Amino acid sequence: DQRVTKVQHLMVIRAVRPARFITAALKFASDLIGKKVISDNSIDLGSIVKTMSARTPILLLYRDEPENARFLITDLACKRQQEVISLYVGKSGAMELKQCQMIVDKALQAGQWVHLHAVHNCPDILLSLLVTISGAKVMNSNFRLWLSCEPVDTFPSAVLQSCLKICTDSPRAIEGQSSFMKDGMIRSLSWVTPDVLSACTRGDWVPLLHNLCLIYNLFQLRSRLAPNGWKYSWTAAELWESLRAAVLVFNEDKLTVNDGTSPAPSNPQNRAVSWTALRYLLGEVIYGGQVHDPLDKQVINSMLDHFICPAACKKDYEIPKTKWKLPSSCFQPLRSNQVSQIVSQIENNPPPETFEACLMHSITDAHPSGEKYFFAQLAQIYEIETKEAEAELPVFSSTPIRGSANSATIKSRDRSPLSVKTGKDIDLIETANILLQKLPKGWHKDYVMDRLKKLGGSVPYTYFMTNEMNVMQGILEEIRATLSAIKTSIDQPAINSPTVISVAHDLLYQRVPRHWQNLAGSISPNPTNTLTWIGDIVQRCSHLERALQGRERVPCLWISIFSSPEGLLGTIMHEAVQTFDGAANTFEVFNFQTEITNRDKDHIRESPHEGMFVYGISLYGASWERTINE
Repeated sequence: DQRVTKVQHLMVIRAVRPARFITAALKFASDLIGKKVISDNSIDLGSIVKTMSARTPILLLYRDEPENARFLITDLACKRQQEVISLYVGKSGAMELKQCQMIVDKALQAGQWVHLHAVHNCPDILLSLLVTISGAKVMNSNFRLWLSCEPVDTFPSAVLQSCLKICTDSPRAIEGQSSFMKDGMIRSLSWVTPDVLSACTRGDWVPLLHNLCLIYNLFQLRSRLAPNGWKYSWTAAELWESLRAAVLVFNEDKLTVNDGTSPAPSNPQNRAVSWTALRYLLGEVIYGGQVHDPLDKQVINSMLDHFICPAACKKDYEIPKTKWKLPSSCFQPLRSNQVSQIVSQIENNPPPETFEACLMHSITDAHPSGEKYFFAQLAQIYEIETKEAEAELPVFSSTPIRGSANSATIKSRDRSPLSVKTGKDIDLIETANILLQKLPKGWHKDYVMDRLKKLGGSVPYTYFMTNEMNVMQGILEEIRATLSAIKTSIDQPAINSPTVISVAHDLLYQRVPRHWQNLAGSISPNPTNTLTWIGDIVQRCSHLERALQGRERVPCLWISIFSSPEGLLGTIMHEAVQTFDGAANTFEVFNFQTEITNRDKDHIRESPHEGMFVYGISLYGASWERTINE
């Protein structure tokens, strides 16, 4: 070290230990120029525009993120209320040169910004534009020429020497130590500018910014976990829009106009924040805008519910099954270098790249590789068959059999992959058992007819109740049949019924089976989850059985449980016609008259003189005020 200079020392490392060259080069630049040069500071294009002349083009270089350059220019122009003209440069040659020349000549006089994107496709036009700008006699001081391109060998050196060069790719982790989540988090946190960082003073503001960057990278990670992931791709534009949405939601007091009648919140820590509004913007507009599959959109909303909430912005929060916690720098007092400290902690302890981090099942259950899962299942089947063959002794025939030689016969069984129970199979069996236990026993036809005979009353009402009981009985029998088929098919060959497969698939992913909903039709409850749905069906069955006790004992009926509520209203009108005591030769028009009572359904003890009491009717877009009966 004493006999060589620092540059020579760097050259020796490059020749002898090339793997350590980047680290040595960073230390060399830090000692010679300062740590500020190699720090992960965000690009401040605003100060660059102020200091640079209008005759100096600004060249934005990128390698992996071409959208960053366009987005940085567009966002800066929006903040400064500056008109910008963007043009993608192709490989047309003379046509591209003519079009770019016209746009630049017009912008020189009007003071507009011109952004030529992907100029590496036709670098020859840059020399002509450079001559036009340098030779212009009249130029508006607001004019700026922005160029964005990939670094190529054919780029004119004269243009490079006359331009201000900026690399717009987000910072990456050190090569050799990088991972997808570490590299992605370092890139994402570079978008947290000082303005965004200081937009709010709440204690959960910095953890929320970290979680926004985390959820963006988890979406990208889930796209890589094929075939269980998805085929969507998001760019830095969605990340920046999510940061802007968070600023709008958490800083609403600066956006609203104070009319003097309501005081502004004195303490922003106590001001209520609509986390639901932020999750809606992220799930339905920013990230969910390009998602058309309802199941994928449901997964996105579930991940947002988990990570974008007050509980996920606390110090003791950790991703389930990973024991990974947020960096401690997120919970320190707000300061200018807080983002760089978070980045340094992420470099030492990056987020895990596992299925659990994306809130997916574990690798053994999710089967990320179909080939590995197939051979694993095959190995388990082979192991079981081998053990059974070893356990059963060969039996030799003592009597010759005509047409065949004496040979050993081994007892064989048909095995299918479903006979090897995995974690998903066990969960499916438990779900089927729980649901079968919660189902009501149902009614026999003789029991229903006997109760209806005892019920008496009008013939139309008897027919109506008979039909409703048959419909509900059919629904219960179908649900019980599919659950029993799922329960018994685990130890049998593969399921062949498409209906049972569909129900099993929905139950496995904790959804109400669509087959059951279609079977229930109009009486199907809201599909929240399977247990709630079955519980609602049980309540409807209980109310139907109570209705068999007679209208005198059950004067108020739950109208929405009936498969044909129009039939119930028709029964009421039929009874009114039968009990009409007018003259036989007269004609009367029968109309329904609805009266809303202030009494609760549980307080009604007697049925009305005409008609019946019903409940379970919903109003959409309106409400009922019980005090004034309107």
